Amino acid sequence: MCMKKNITKRQRIIFLDVLRTTGNISASSRAANINSRAAHFLKIRDLEFSQEWDLAKDEALDELEAALRKRAIEGVEKPVYYAGKECGVQRSYSDSVGMYILKTHRGEGYADVNKHEKGEPAPLREISARERLLEKLDGMARNITDKEHEQSNDQE
Repeated sequence: MCMKKNITKRQRIIFLDVLRTTGNISASSRAANINSRAAHFLKIRDLEFSQEWDLAKDEALDELEAALRKRAIEGVEKPVYYAGKECGVQRSYSDSVGMYILKTHRGEGYADVNKHEKGEPAPLREISARERLLEKLDGMARNITDKEHEQSNDQE
């Protein structure tokens, strides 16, 4: 299962630009016209691309966090209806989003003590099935890359 198709510099740039704005690997792959598995394999093989990928994801997450923080603090206007007609707006705030951000950055002070043993830190989040699968794929790709490297060294 070796990836033969090379990803061009232009495709890398497009992939990283879309990843930076969307945080979505599938959308980034589609925009760059590359297979997302090929992108994951390149991330494993190319340290510079891997670092740029991580920075792009961080930027996307920073933007999302800023938007969520703004909604939690400033609220969102929602229309109010009476007798089927809009008669005004009401500002709605999201306490749950604010609490999630606090738990993420200051988890020790905002952990849910009812759900965990005393003295055991509360996890900030669970790893999704998709993340576990991607980690397994990354590990498999590393093994393939290591074996290919060993074989090339044996041939020398």
